Amino acid sequence: MKKSATLILLCFCIGVVYSQNNLPVNEWLVSDPFNLNTPAFSNQKNQESTPFKMESFFRNYNPEKELVWPAENDQIRGGGSLVSTWKKQLVDSSGIKFDKGDNSNTLHFLAFYVFPDRFVKGSLEVTSGNRLEIYLDGKMVASKYTVEKKNSQPVNANLVLEQKKYFVLIKLLDSSSDSIPASIKACLKVDKNFSKANISINTNPKSEISFEDILERENLGNVSISPDGKLAIIGYGITNKGNGTKERY
Repeated sequence: MKKSATLILLCFCIGVVYSQNNLPVNEWLVSDPFNLNTPAFSNQKNQESTPFKMESFFRNYNPEKELVWPAENDQIRGGGSLVSTWKKQLVDSSGIKFDKGDNSNTLHFLAFYVFPDRFVKGSLEVTSGNRLEIYLDGKMVASKYTVEKKNSQPVNANLVLEQKKYFVLIKLLDSSSDSIPASIKACLKVDKNFSKANISINTNPKSEISFEDILERENLGNVSISPDGKLAIIGYGITNKGNGTKERY
């Protein structure tokens, strides 16, 4: 009996510690939905004998190249003439739930910023029953192209974060063939050797100057003035990203 009680208490303590290092995403930038038309003859196979796949909508609508630190009320262009607006939305632990629209296919864009004040390792866990793609600073880090009616399996993206602000973009597809309304929630899981107290998640695109920014910016050097005082030569240097070598001019 004592062993069982001890085991239950141990599991409870592990769960508490585990949850204490999780940082839920409670603040989002959410676009108005984009209604997408299924291509003509989509029920037939193409020249390569492959059927149309719903995840093709993700490739056809790629606004991340235009999204340079978007803020609330900024516009987002979802392809062609489709334009939407970023809106700030605060949520609880249940995440975001979208109303099931008509029989159209709907693409939602969601975003937030992650800012660690020091080096941190962890993973971003996104839970949704719908198809989705996850981008970090414009690079896709995880995806899911299946639909679950219940017991949605989380999608995890391993993250190695330095001291700078990161932009997370999620594309969520609510297909007309999906029998469930679109929903999503996300949580940043910080590795046990780090602390969530060193990370902030918000919708503010403004970034603080990091130590890396200082090292990689152009630095002015010595100033040499000509004998007549009319000309001056100013030296400057740059630090190459990656290898840390310096070049002086």
